Amino acid sequence: MDTLERITKPYPSGSTLLVCSHNFVNRTIICHALGLHLDRFREFQQDEGALNVLYKRQGQLVAEVVNDVSHLTKCGGTSLQT
Repeated sequence: MDTLERITKPYPSGSTLLVCSHNFVNRTIICHALGLHLDRFREFQQDEGALNVLYKRQGQLVAEVVNDVSHLTKCGGTSLQT
């Protein structure tokens, strides 16, 4: 979480950032945003290529979207997943 704070701190409020990471790092950040203890990080799915949308509101990280893969499922009516 310290690293995420260091990455986001230089940007003004309202900025949009894309931060790419791996499964367990994503789960750790999402646990924090959802107010869950870290020992619960295996309770939710993080599919490959999933999007998580997080906001920082009043100094708190808030998860608005978790594990969205809708961008992977359809492209011109054809499934991209195998």
